[in-house]
Amino acid sequence: MSTQWSNPESEQQWQQPSFSGPTYTGEVLSPGQRPTSVVAPGAEEVRLRMLRRWLFPLALVFAVISGAWWQAIVLVVLVSWVLRHRIRQLRYQRLVASGVIGGVGPRSASDLR
Repeated sequence: MSTQWSNPESEQQWQQPSFSGPTYTGEVLSPGQRPTSVVAPGAEEVRLRMLRRWLFPLALVFAVISGAWWQAIVLVVLVSWVLRHRIRQLRYQRLVASGVIGGVGPRSASDLR
């Protein structure tokens, strides 16, 4: 089996494009948005997140030691639901206080609907 190669002079050669375009530096913002800073989570929110993170492993250890699987499952689902609700409340309060959500702050003239 032989392969016929065409004449290399008749084919076009691919050239690497130059990437020497303009270099932009600085902060990029979307039109109509202003930079905002959000307050870091408070101590209660951090504690609740850590507790929620450790809830399932602790429930698994409890279920293995005690043999109460159904009770552990029901307890972990209920406690997880309550913790998630409280964490969301705290996060919402933080975002409203920083002006990210909740209609706080001036609106642009183009956004008056």
